[in-house]
Amino acid sequence: MASLIASIAKDLLKDGVAQSLGAFALSQVKKVADSKTFKTKIVQFVAAQSQEYKKKYVMAKNIILISSQESELDIDQKILQKVPNQEVNLTEDGAQRSAQIGNQIQNFLDELSTKSKKQIKISAYSSPYQRAKQTLEQMKKKIKNDFFVEIDLNLRDQDLGNLPQDIKSEEIEKERQLISPFFYRYENGESEADVYLRASTFTNTIIRQIGNFDRNQKYQQEEKVVIVVAHPVVIQQLQASLKRFDSQNLLNIQTFSQ
Repeated sequence: MASLIASIAKDLLKDGVAQSLGAFALSQVKKVADSKTFKTKIVQFVAAQSQEYKKKYVMAKNIILISSQESELDIDQKILQKVPNQEVNLTEDGAQRSAQIGNQIQNFLDELSTKSKKQIKISAYSSPYQRAKQTLEQMKKKIKNDFFVEIDLNLRDQDLGNLPQDIKSEEIEKERQLISPFFYRYENGESEADVYLRASTFTNTIIRQIGNFDRNQKYQQEEKVVIVVAHPVVIQQLQASLKRFDSQNLLNIQTFSQ
């Protein structure tokens, strides 16, 4: 048994990320008589390390998720028969609602700055679609902090196919419910599962950025805020993806939708 445990511990040591765990495992080889006790020791060690990591390296970060506001597509689905999805514009009401969200976000930033006693550092990401960029443009007019906006293709809206005739027809909806809304793939388009994969890729990007920001000493006096403007189905899948990283409530996630 000891030789088996020693072998497992040495395998752990081969991985640079797990070196402390491997070293701990080796230290336990001569102290335990069975694999059950060894497993318990390892689980306790990992739990303790997780809490220590949380204290030292990962502080709560602020992620603001915003759906693009009312657009011409919300008024008439058939607009996609003559206008590409990426070129659909906001309505006047959508633009006004976007400005209101900008005011709400500024209030949130003011409260956050007062509470943390730090300057706000914003990173913003947008879908390449016109209605999302217009939503962010209207919001930005109401936010005091200046920030650069990065366009990310992973945030584009769900692809419903090439100029769909009627995506809300009874026949399509019946088929969609039979297969399930999450897995149903529109002809020449995407399923929500496809969108989830894109959202997960984007989530990995911002989590890495937050981690790098958190470890850079020159940013210690700044409060990190990430603003993401996408589309309702994308925001929904982003929330699902972020939950994988937020099991210890490390993220302060705010959501603004239509």
